[in-house]
Amino acid sequence: MMKGFSKFSGLHANVNKTQVYFGGVAPTIKRQILQYTRFAEGSFPFRYLGVPLTGGRLKVCHYAPLIDKLVRKVHHWTASFLSHAGKIQLIDSVLFSHLVYWCSVFMLPKHVVHQIESIASMFYWGSSSDLLKIHWLQWGFFCRPKLEGGVRIKEIICWNKALLLKWLWKITVGAPSLWLKWINSYLLHQQAVWTVEPKQTDPWVWHEILKVQDEFVGKTGSLDAVISLLRSSGAGTGSLAGKFCTRKAYSFLRQRSPRVQHLECIWEPLALPKHSLVCWTAFHGRLATVDNLQQRGFCFANRCFLCKHDFESIDHLFFNCAYVNEVWRGVWGSLGSTRRSRSFHQEVEWLHLHHRGSNPLARVFKMVFVAIVYHCWIERNARVFCNSEHDSSYVYKQILFELACRCYIRCN
Repeated sequence: MMKGFSKFSGLHANVNKTQVYFGGVAPTIKRQILQYTRFAEGSFPFRYLGVPLTGGRLKVCHYAPLIDKLVRKVHHWTASFLSHAGKIQLIDSVLFSHLVYWCSVFMLPKHVVHQIESIASMFYWGSSSDLLKIHWLQWGFFCRPKLEGGVRIKEIICWNKALLLKWLWKITVGAPSLWLKWINSYLLHQQAVWTVEPKQTDPWVWHEILKVQDEFVGKTGSLDAVISLLRSSGAGTGSLAGKFCTRKAYSFLRQRSPRVQHLECIWEPLALPKHSLVCWTAFHGRLATVDNLQQRGFCFANRCFLCKHDFESIDHLFFNCAYVNEVWRGVWGSLGSTRRSRSFHQEVEWLHLHHRGSNPLARVFKMVFVAIVYHCWIERNARVFCNSEHDSSYVYKQILFELACRCYIRCN
């Protein structure tokens, strides 16, 4: 057969680079094949297209190349000075991009998912094996949509399931391919994929895919609802035409949290992402203020580093501190407002009630809010870690200049 293939195609197998893999073959037949072909016998697992192939279910140790790649990538990034917003972008866009192919082929074990999330969390909070830092928020918070209190990083388990559903979509659509013919002949036996029962002898990956199918159909209640949810917006009603929409599948599978409408003010598109992220952390009460550090067992004298008088808390630091009030008055006065700031959640609620929407004035007020919180936090940290101080006029002039530049860039 191989000689016929070589004669027809002109391609010849390299004896030194080719291996033969056997499964359920008698030893005598195996020896005859090896003697005839002069190929070496290979052993499982081996890597193909970057992922390991085995004769059975993948073990946690088989995912070591993926984990090592992520660790190397993060180690390279730690040499750069990155804002938390920059880290979020790298985690979601670059780090998790290495998971796409793996998640499209295998259902990752929970232990592996936990390792990946731990790598991402340690990178975000600046931890390492030699330097442990406080992780002020659980990773699950980051995976929520922005209006549910998160920053919209992908939740790996749900994303993994959504990617595996694409295979079921391909089978349902019935695009002609050799792979689909094999599935129909050996796994489906000409049955519909949505009704087939898995057999014990079926491949383990097939079992994982059908588990995702059962979860999805169980949530929707009917096949028609499944098709409607998975169909991309360009497909016709009642038709399987169109492309599979992973985003819709992910959105449906993820666990919902209560919506927090006030957070719209923090995630103003015109605002700098690093401003919004610091403000988001403060909204959850998870900035490293002295009172939060004391609650975790650190022994510090509780004193505000800006006004040098009162106890430091999030509400005091951003709204009741005499130094910060001068910053608020300077910025609001430049915008023709005499508003006096109160507490963090009251300010967010006030912005939501009086400056919601996308009119220019509302967007400027929301930009001002997150910018003041960010710059006051930066000034506080400069005093703590760098022994550097600026007066309030310097800070609010810096804020106004930055806002003017931001508005000019976005308008031109």
